[in-house]
Amino acid sequence: MIVAVAAGPYFLRREFPEVTLNLPLYVVIGWGLAGAIPIGAGLLLKKRMGLLSACIAGSCLALLILAAGILPWVNEHKSPRYICGLYNVLKEDDSQLAMVGSVREEYVFYAHTRIRGIRPEELQKFFSMPARMFCLARKRDVQPLLDDPPFPLHVVTERRVSSRLMVLLCNQPWLLDEDKP
Repeated sequence: MIVAVAAGPYFLRREFPEVTLNLPLYVVIGWGLAGAIPIGAGLLLKKRMGLLSACIAGSCLALLILAAGILPWVNEHKSPRYICGLYNVLKEDDSQLAMVGSVREEYVFYAHTRIRGIRPEELQKFFSMPARMFCLARKRDVQPLLDDPPFPLHVVTERRVSSRLMVLLCNQPWLLDEDKP
């Protein structure tokens, strides 16, 4: 448990370098207590049943903190819910959504729509439609287009989804409600 408490921030920072580690204080304290309870019991208690009970209590506390505090935080940075939610806010009735490469089912789930798989070289044709069109892509797959776009291409957002740095692209300028005058 102590190794997990000490090494956890390192692994989170390695997996999500751009994300600030702002776990709630109760999570940090609870995680520390989950490690301290069995150690303290091992030092203070001489009876095996008491030590076993303390280890079980520490493990239960660790699972509770993990389920209630850490996993929701990690899910916020691993899930495509945010980037697909932004698509859902900005889309119009005739909008379509494509994804460069193979379509992943978690994006379909959160976007609540059919997603068309395209290759990077098909993006210009897809974006030539008169409707507001959107495309999800790994940033590295479309970086040359982002550096010098040969057609109207607007980056709506850039967001890490698990280990992928994803971008939501649009063929038209867009405004969120809070951006409108």
